[in-house]
Amino acid sequence: MNTGLFRRQIDGAIAVIAAAVLVHVCVYLYVTHKPGVKTVPYKDTHSGPVIVEIAGSAGHDGVYYVPVDTDVKTLFGYAGVRHTERFDPKTMETPLSTGQRVLIDSRGQLTIGEMENATRLACDLPIDINRAGVGDLVLIPGVGEKTAWKIIAQRNRMGGFQRIEDLMKIRGIKERKFNRLKRYVTVNQRTRI
Repeated sequence: MNTGLFRRQIDGAIAVIAAAVLVHVCVYLYVTHKPGVKTVPYKDTHSGPVIVEIAGSAGHDGVYYVPVDTDVKTLFGYAGVRHTERFDPKTMETPLSTGQRVLIDSRGQLTIGEMENATRLACDLPIDINRAGVGDLVLIPGVGEKTAWKIIAQRNRMGGFQRIEDLMKIRGIKERKFNRLKRYVTVNQRTRI
């Protein structure tokens, strides 16, 4: 019996087993610690949640799920924003509602406004069809550029949509298509033109 051949076979089997274990460990680590994937910084499913965005602040940008009646100061606490004494105290006490964006500009000033429409749609929030442009409307599943232009033309003719059902006044949007679109749109009466 050739013990040299037998020894090489054992060494080869050990190498194959070691490689298989290494592959499994790497796959496990990749799946459990995916690079670039961040968890939601704060989410309390018992209280709402309110969906707000922080923008313009290096390291704290993102969408946050926070409890109802959260103000800017509390949001910054959840997000880990430090040195908040530089911001206007009155702005820091402003309660936030779903769809709002807190922008920290390059001068360190706070502005509270609305999320961009692309962000709203990514968060499964409807967009205001009285404020949406063609670029926003084409982000809605089932709306192409041609339909987006029809929506804007109808909006201009009407002076703004009164209710989302007004979309069915547009040629090509019947009840079936409207039922697919309605979850993505809203009409905010303050934005009527």
